[in-house]
Amino acid sequence: MRFGKRIRSLGLNTLQTPPAQCDAACTLAFLGGVSRFAEPGSLGVNSASFVDATADALGGQKFVASITTYLIEMGADPG
Repeated sequence: MRFGKRIRSLGLNTLQTPPAQCDAACTLAFLGGVSRFAEPGSLGVNSASFVDATADALGGQKFVASITTYLIEMGADPG
């Protein structure tokens, strides 16, 4: 998300095309582009998982909240 915010602060655009695949953190950086273009299938996301779900419940909620906030800041639909 820091890379994405830096990309946005510099006013840069982002482009993602096959055969390269942008997954996980790369997708978060991609979303920083002022103008974004990605061909179908060139972006991916992962689901978060925790070893100890009870101990990490609050941490997981904070993690999801931070990503949701970032998506909204970047003009992306968190849905």
